[in-house]
Amino acid sequence: MITSDESIEWFHSNIAGGEDPYGRRYYGLNQVNFKYTDRYGKVLELKNDDFFLGGIEFNHHYYPEFLSNKKQNLFVNFGSHLGINTSKFNQSIDVGVSANLIKKFHLKSKNEFHFALGGSLLRKNLINFNEV
Repeated sequence: MITSDESIEWFHSNIAGGEDPYGRRYYGLNQVNFKYTDRYGKVLELKNDDFFLGGIEFNHHYYPEFLSNKKQNLFVNFGSHLGINTSKFNQSIDVGVSANLIKKFHLKSKNEFHFALGGSLLRKNLINFNEV
């Protein structure tokens, strides 16, 4: 219900302003026309009322106090990531790690501006349940 074309277009028309940037009204609301072919020739095609869940992701972030500098508003975090791909075309597990450095700037209007640098590594298909 929340992601239907009717709900999205109602939101655009009544709240966010801007009418139908993707032509939903022109092509018909809630009319799915989705077809994707991957590099191995497998085809994913969605029809009306189909449900598709591509995967589930789990994240954990660690904020070490000893690497943070509260006087200068510098903060560090490290992350571990686990992705479980559930589609019939890519049944696999992805694993990744990340690191981020965040600098907070306090503005006069009691707002904050955050600037960050980060990096990550991802190993796609670490465990592959359906070999090509």
